[in-house]
Amino acid sequence: MLDNFEHVAPAAALVSELLGAVAGLKVLVTSQAPLHLREEREFPVPALEPGSAVELFVERAQAVKPSFELSDENGAAVEALCRRLDGLPLALELAAARSKLLSPQAILDRLDERLDLLTGGARDVPERQRTLRGAIEWSFALLDPPGQELLSRLGVFAAGCSLEVAGAVCTDGTSMGATLDGLASLVDKSLVRQFDGADGEPRFGLLESIRAYALERLADAGDLERLRRAHAERYLVLVEAAEPELTRANQAVWLVRLDEEAENIRAALAWAIAAGEAELALRVAGALARFWSTRGLMAEGRRLLAAALAVGGEVAPETGRRSRLASKRRARRLPLPSSPGWQWPKETPGRESSPSAASPLPRSQATR
Repeated sequence: MLDNFEHVAPAAALVSELLGAVAGLKVLVTSQAPLHLREEREFPVPALEPGSAVELFVERAQAVKPSFELSDENGAAVEALCRRLDGLPLALELAAARSKLLSPQAILDRLDERLDLLTGGARDVPERQRTLRGAIEWSFALLDPPGQELLSRLGVFAAGCSLEVAGAVCTDGTSMGATLDGLASLVDKSLVRQFDGADGEPRFGLLESIRAYALERLADAGDLERLRRAHAERYLVLVEAAEPELTRANQAVWLVRLDEEAENIRAALAWAIAAGEAELALRVAGALARFWSTRGLMAEGRRLLAAALAVGGEVAPETGRRSRLASKRRARRLPLPSSPGWQWPKETPGRESSPSAASPLPRSQATR
């Protein structure tokens, strides 16, 4: 039995030699990353299923507050907590420990500050497992500098991204192969999740807690605004390419693509408005006018377009003309399409559809 093998990863060759030298030998290895041996058989440890996550939260909450009970009043908040914490056992235990003073809803309301909130783990566990930040930081420290940089930069994506977009936003002229190798390494280490996009192509995203840490690292390095701008400019390219296609035969394909990137587009527009980037904000909003109309998102479209117009500042004449035209279209309240019940999904960072959630904590691997 070899535990926490990621600390001595170069010793994988020795494990291979032992397996070859001793007939019938089996080695059980727990590691954050696979050993990449021919004899290896991986058994990833997934995040907890929703029901199990709730059970763990309740059990640990009762350990610090015996009177705690799951009820109709707090059930929805507990389920939301487990979902926002991606079913990660350590995060759930740390959140449950706060039940001594805070209700589930009060904990949920403070999850935007989770790295400061989820502390105070048991004294009889390793120090890195006493805080959520400590657990993620421990995994982050095992990465080489390029891996740390790539992981931090992936934090600007609100709902994952494709390989091409990751290369365009997160790397400085790195080749596609190098970007793919970097992402593969982070997926191996359970720090990035890979899942299929609507077009069958791979997408890559972060769990919400890891994304919070990545954004914190970017801010500390003074690189957050630059990456936010690169992210916004990339999604400007997407929405402007999509706009004319929404009146053509392949409209359905582009609608699905915009649906999939909804949270990234919303994040790009929100950043442009908050940063006072009038040109960028108006171009994104103007290009989305037909999408909002087609999807029945009139109220949201009017609100975001009004916010973009309120930024003020100098803009190109064509940008001003298009934004005024879009504003008039919104004011006329164009008829809703045939699917008025469609809703643009609300942001839940790091929760894209996938078979299982990755974890920043060590996972089990079995090598025989």
